[in-house]
Amino acid sequence: MIQNIEKKITGDKLEIRVTCHIKRFAKNPIILLTTDSLIAILNKEHKILEVLEEPSYKVGNLNMKKVNNVGEWVFKLGKKKQSTRGPSKKKTTVNTPKEKPTPSIRSRISNIAKK
Repeated sequence: MIQNIEKKITGDKLEIRVTCHIKRFAKNPIILLTTDSLIAILNKEHKILEVLEEPSYKVGNLNMKKVNNVGEWVFKLGKKKQSTRGPSKKKTTVNTPKEKPTPSIRSRISNIAKK
């Protein structure tokens, strides 16, 4: 699990520092962060053109020699993404007269019994 993502923007560079929780139980999934998965997360807010720096080791939630739980990336940013959504459209509902529900079988039989 990703614990924290720290972002720092300087000019056209985006510096990211990611910290992961260390896996404690066997039922917890193993997560290894790749540059592609991080770009997919960041593309929602920023337009990333290229990767300038990436860690030389694996970043994830394991406690092993070759896997670290902290990693730093540097990306080159493009122009900010503009919202492609236009003005919101409200849905109009047509008021149709509601039909009376048919009475239940119990109420129909009790009406017959009263008559």
